[in-house]
Amino acid sequence: MSGGGRRSKLREVVFFGGRYRIAWALTGLALGLVGFLVVRPTLGGTPAPPHTWGLYLTTDSLDRHWRTDPADWLLTLKLSAPADCGGPAMVYGELHPDALAKLSHPPHFFTFGVAGAKVERAELGKLMNPANPSKSFRRWKPMRLTSFRHGYIAEGPIPHAFSVQDEYVVYFRFLADVSQGAGYESCYLTSPGLFEFAGADQRWQNASSLTNIYLERSRPYLGTEYAPVTDAVVYMSAVGKIPDRASIDVGAEVRADSLLLTCTGELPHQPKGGDAFFYERTLLTESSCASAQTFRASDANTSSNLRLFFAGILLSAAIGMLLEALITGRSAGTPNA
Repeated sequence: MSGGGRRSKLREVVFFGGRYRIAWALTGLALGLVGFLVVRPTLGGTPAPPHTWGLYLTTDSLDRHWRTDPADWLLTLKLSAPADCGGPAMVYGELHPDALAKLSHPPHFFTFGVAGAKVERAELGKLMNPANPSKSFRRWKPMRLTSFRHGYIAEGPIPHAFSVQDEYVVYFRFLADVSQGAGYESCYLTSPGLFEFAGADQRWQNASSLTNIYLERSRPYLGTEYAPVTDAVVYMSAVGKIPDRASIDVGAEVRADSLLLTCTGELPHQPKGGDAFFYERTLLTESSCASAQTFRASDANTSSNLRLFFAGILLSAAIGMLLEALITGRSAGTPNA
């Protein structure tokens, strides 16, 4: 196979036999396939955001005779999606009582229920150096995990740390299917609804319902019939990705490569003036921390442009070779050996 004399603007290719023409066409097809494979990851559309999920937590620290007011508890959650966003996300939590609260007794048993997401493993943690919590590591103990009424229940005794400042803190973590792909080099990560009234969150109500039904049947003597969480702070991140500022949900704030959400279960104070529908309007706009956030690779745009550039070169070469093999190429006699 060799090039002929230049008679027009198009290059003239001479094929010495049909097998050379076929080989040229196959080479063009191969280049086209490689070009398609290079650009294919960027061709998928952006799927719809996933549904959020509900998380209900409770302990046995309530005075069952209501001789003392329930303590306020602060929940801190940290959600981290894996690098490919295809596996379960890690959910790490700390449940802190109000430092000034007078608990009738410390919590000994911890339960949480999840609705709208699959839970694969749950554990409770204990500080091994409670005298210095900031430098201590945690020893994790599996919780009992049960699939119940289209949701999941995790329960277990709390391994307390023996220190005044830390003995009431509950450390827990679990794996949950709350992340999924969101297009090229992107993923969705969802956070749970944590309160009943804020946003009229149905997922939280489902989690609350299934947890309380389960406890009424299995552990009616524990006194876990209330949700202690009054305020929550949620951090969200994805390995190797940064928040997509153009699609931040429910007023989350960017913190470097993560997002921060805060929410409360406290009812707002009704202003004077007799607005009969104040709570109906206000609570619908409040956040329960349920959200679907988008994270993207920091070089996603550059990577996409490079793929399009190289794919364009390969596809152009493939089209040219196919045209030469099928249309413009000229046949010649077989050369002498």
